[in-house]
This record gives sequence, structure tokens and C-alpha cells, in this order.
Amino acid sequence: MKKFLIVLLTAMCLMIIPTAAYAADTHDVEVEWYIGDWSGNDQLLESRSIYNIPNGDYNYKDLVWNPDGATFYREYGIFPIIRVNGKYYLLSYMDVRCNYPMNNDTYTITFKENPNHYGDDENAYIGLYYSEVKVAIKENKDKIKVSIDGSANDNLTEPTTYQVYQIFDVRKSSDVQEDVTTDETVGKMITNEDSGFAYYIRNDSEWYDVIASMPQYFTLILTTEEGLYNVTLADNVEPKESTAIEIAAELEKHIEGKTSTTLTANEANMEMNPGYYLIVSPINSNLILATTNIDITEKAQYPTIEKTIAEEDINSSIGQLVHFTINVKFPRGSKASATITDTMDEGLTFKEITSANISNYTATATNNTFEINVDADTVRALAANGEGILTFEYTALVNKKAVINTDINNEVTLTYVNYVQSDFAKTSTTGMKILKYATKDADKNILAGAGFQILDEENNPVELYEIIPNEEYRVATEEDATSMNTFYTKNTLVTINGLDADKHYKLKEIAAPAGYNRLSSDIEIELQLNTPITMEVANSQGIELPSTGGIGVIVIYGIGAILIISAVTYFVIQSRRKRK
Repeated sequence: MKKFLIVLLTAMCLMIIPTAAYAADTHDVEVEWYIGDWSGNDQLLESRSIYNIPNGDYNYKDLVWNPDGATFYREYGIFPIIRVNGKYYLLSYMDVRCNYPMNNDTYTITFKENPNHYGDDENAYIGLYYSEVKVAIKENKDKIKVSIDGSANDNLTEPTTYQVYQIFDVRKSSDVQEDVTTDETVGKMITNEDSGFAYYIRNDSEWYDVIASMPQYFTLILTTEEGLYNVTLADNVEPKESTAIEIAAELEKHIEGKTSTTLTANEANMEMNPGYYLIVSPINSNLILATTNIDITEKAQYPTIEKTIAEEDINSSIGQLVHFTINVKFPRGSKASATITDTMDEGLTFKEITSANISNYTATATNNTFEINVDADTVRALAANGEGILTFEYTALVNKKAVINTDINNEVTLTYVNYVQSDFAKTSTTGMKILKYATKDADKNILAGAGFQILDEENNPVELYEIIPNEEYRVATEEDATSMNTFYTKNTLVTINGLDADKHYKLKEIAAPAGYNRLSSDIEIELQLNTPITMEVANSQGIELPSTGGIGVIVIYGIGAILIISAVTYFVIQSRRKRK
């Protein structure tokens, strides 16, 4: 038994000796996280020990990380907020004990071989005490949500997605309100004056080299904390939204391989730290200052398309060439390719693009449809320094398929990523009917055998194509093999289609039905847009009077003279007889 005790004591000494040597050279750190209400019922969230810390100085922020089961929420300096089971807790008190005093300016603790402050305590203890935040922080804070302006939603074929990249850390002064509205955040630019926000970047950030290579925009100032730089605008840069768009476009060139989060418009929220973010969509890019809950309403960031027709072509005739103009306006920063599709009514035939303010485009056409494709580089160049306007002018022919007295529509559609917008322009061609009847016929029965011409504004006969003999005609086109400029009535109304309601036409009768007088003057035609009219033309019966100055006038004058002389002679003879 005595020998056993000797062996046991020897073994214990051997165990104690190394431990003492170990304790003199290395140290342990115990970290404990507590959450509670400061009523003595604090809950130990987690306890963790870190072993074998050599002698030296340590920033205890590097020794403290989030406990398991807690989500890091926000950090201002070293004071974080964590979320546990949907509740938020603010670091209210930190208890740090070590064998040498801690430095409150640099947040360091010092381990020494020969302790001279905390007795024989060779190790360190860090206690972090969190109290629940019930008012200042709500469940929906610290998220970004992008909403699309209602006017654009109807034109989206699918939800817009965004990639969000954090460029800088942001800290704010206490006099800045907790909630920052959309107008204060979208396109907000860093200023060199005190605006309540400070912008930082660390030299180990994946964006540091990019920012350092942009001295034309940013100035980096090393802070007292090693590796941490304050960021300001370069002296000659104006802090305005257009600058933010310009810088966003430059930063976007470097996003490949960078960490990002995907947002879906109107649906997804992204939990985030306060920061200065680059937000990129296929449509455009911008910079966002995010401090707490951000709800961005994206407005007027999509291109618009407008289609017009020349004023003189709003009303047209069959065979007429009409002129259209397309204008596409791209907001500054637009960067995607665009497709313009023009679909015409079958009554229109596409002829050619007559003018464009760009040369780099492709066009594919069929009879009444054409498509224009503009590449992304061209769009980007157009909208690089402001709103870019793309203009195309082209012509179409009103063909024989044009529906009379009905709008002939021409729709153009702009497709830009997931955004689609359409616009219309229209022309119209008009028709009329002609009713030929006898003046004394109360029932207005049709008179056959009258011949007519339609005269244009230069008094030239309008060429017509006969659809139904003696019944229906339309204005002839170049494609028609035959045409005529005179038509005759038979036993029905005569229809003339394809006239321009804006022009002045006249109806000329060149032949009257047998036994009827031909009209002595032309009749003005008063057309009405998209409203058929019926011209009633009456003829009187009797002997047709010869033209003024012809031999017939002399015959009439002779007969009249004979009658007058005969009457006078008769009167004289009768007078003489009575005297006798």
C-alpha cells in the first residue's frame, strides 16, 4: 500500500509540473453569451473555450464570433445585434477579464507570463450580455425589397431580377433617422461634406482593388484601424444621381466573380448589413444606400416607344404611299439589346426604311411585317450621357386589301429584356355610293346608262379597277393589269372605294341616259372619314340644249324672229279690217 501511494504521488507530480509550465506560456479564453432581461434570469446562450493562446496582445474582437443558433444582424463598430428565434438582442454589456488590463481604445487584451494584476489568473474571460430590443428593431428591418412602378408592371413578361453587390460599409451618425426612404437611397451619392453617413472599405474586400483603380471617382483615406479606409468622392466629382448611374455602369464592368445576392422584384427580400450597394438588372444599374429597411420603387427606368403617321397620310387612298415614324427613348444607363417588331394590317404593304439615326442595326421584312434588331453596344452608346433616342422612318403602301371606312392599323412592339410595350398608328381610306335617278321620280328608281368620271384635285380622272361590272369599283394600284376612268350605271347603286377623305374630288357626268339631260356642271364630293356616303344625282327629261355659241342658237333666234314678225303682221291686218 505504501509503495502504491508513492507511485501515485509521483504520477501526480509529473502531471502538475507540465501544467504549471504550460500555464506560464499559454492561456485559455472562455467566452460566454447571455441573453435576458437583466432581472437575474439571463439565459446562457452558449459557452465556448479557446485554448493555447500564446503570450502577446490580442484584439478580442478576433476572439469573439457569433454563438451557434444566433444570426448576426448589424454591426456598428464592435457592437452587434443578434437575432435568436425571431427576437433581436443588443449587446448591452461586455465583461472582459485578463491577467493584464485591456486597452479600451484598441479593444486589445494582453497575456503576460508573469501576471501582476488579477492574482494568479493566467487566463481570460469574456462575457457578452444581450438585452432584447422591442421597439428600435422590428422583424422586417434590414432588408432590401425592389418594387416595380405600377405603370410598368403591365408590360413585364416575367418578374425582373436584380443582382446586389455590397461595395462599401456604411456607418451613420445618431442624428440620422433610423428609416431611410426610397428617395434618399436610390442613386444617393457619397459627399465630401458631413451628411450623416461615413463610407468604409477594407483592403481585404473583393472590391478594394476595383475602388483603388478608380481615383477619378473615389479617394481612399487610411483610418487609425489598420486596413480600413474611409471613402470620399474625388474633388472634381459632383455628388448627384447622374454621377451614381455613371459610377454604377463602371462598377458593373467588374462584377464577374464577385459575391452577390439575387433579388426578385415584388417578391424577395434580402437581409443585409448597412452598406453602399451596386444593384444591377438586365435593364440598368444604380447605387443604393441601405441603412435599415429599404423598399425601392423603380420608376421610369424602361424605354418607351412611340409610333406616328404623317399628318397628310392619316386619311389615304388605295395605292397611296404612307409615311410612318418610330421613336424609341432609352433612359440613361440602358444597356440591353432591343427588338422592334412592326405588324401591319393586311391592307398595308411594307415598302422600305427611308431614314434611321443609327447605322448599326439589322432589319428583316415580309409583305406587311418587319423586325429591327439593335444590339446592346448601340443602345449603351445612345444612352451613355443622357436619354438616348432611336428614330426610324419608313413607308408602306395602302393596297387593294384595305378595308374601306375602317381604321387600317399598324402596331409596333418594343421588346427589351422582359419589358414589352406597343403603340399604334393608323390610316383610313373611304368609299361612296352613287344613286342615279329621274328628277320627277319620287321613288328614286335607278337610271341606267349614265356615264361618270371621278376627278381629282387637278381635274384628272381617277383610274379605277372594276370589281363588279357597272356596280363596284376601287381606286386602281400599280399592280392592277387593267384600269378605267369611266363607269356607267346599270340597275343598282354604284360603289367607289379607296378614296382619300382629306382630298377634294368631283363627280363629272359625261353621258346621260337616253331621253334625259346631261348635267351641265360637275358635282363636289364631300367625303366623311370612316362614314360611307351616298351621292344622289338627278336627271331631268327634255331636249338637250346645244352648247353656247353653236348653230342651234342661231336657229332658235331665227324661229323667234319669224314668230314675232308673224304676230306683228297679224295684228296690223286685223286692225285695218276693223277700220273698214
